[in-house]
Amino acid sequence: MILLGITGTIAAGKSTVTRLLRHQGVPCFDADISGHEALDLPEVKRSLLKVFGPEIFQTPVSGGNTDSPSLNLPPVDRKRLATAVFSSHDPERSRGRLEEIVHPVILADFQRFRQAQEQAGIPMAVLDAPLLFETGWNRLCDVVLCVDAEEDIRAARAKNRHWSRGEFLRRQESQWPAARKRQAADFVLYNNHSRDGLAHGLNRVLERIRTRGESTNGG
Repeated sequence: MILLGITGTIAAGKSTVTRLLRHQGVPCFDADISGHEALDLPEVKRSLLKVFGPEIFQTPVSGGNTDSPSLNLPPVDRKRLATAVFSSHDPERSRGRLEEIVHPVILADFQRFRQAQEQAGIPMAVLDAPLLFETGWNRLCDVVLCVDAEEDIRAARAKNRHWSRGEFLRRQESQWPAARKRQAADFVLYNNHSRDGLAHGLNRVLERIRTRGESTNGG
């Protein structure tokens, strides 16, 4: 099975590429969705409470032993959690502590996904992760595709998502620079124009990846 890692710059269209692949029947693991689901796990919520405090939850948290498995915590408010991380005196350290809690859960979830696809004899599967390089998960992949677009186009798309300019820049600065991602990837797909153009470019990349895989298996 070919495992295709997909990453990209902020608002470049990575999710659109993943949707196109799903439409073609390619199984895709979304690391962001897995991370959001991880926030519902009791053990994750207890760890987050210890590190970031009770203000990250949707409703007030009563007192109690935070180590107790019976502690019933309310849902995490993702916006409040993001504020706690990025408004701290050391955002980089806070983000690292968040990743230490959540990333092992995502990785275990992905390994189950991968095993299921291999057992089913699927020829290609996707690991969709914005922080593919930053986490080192690119090393799990056979080939990596980076989705990119011109910065002014990405900024306009972010504005359409109701992100402020500051939010766009903050998210961008939390990832590798675009040039570094492009250099580290096996393929780069630019999404500066139409969805049809993006789909055509994706199909050309897939053809090259599959040809490479056939050549490797044959040799």
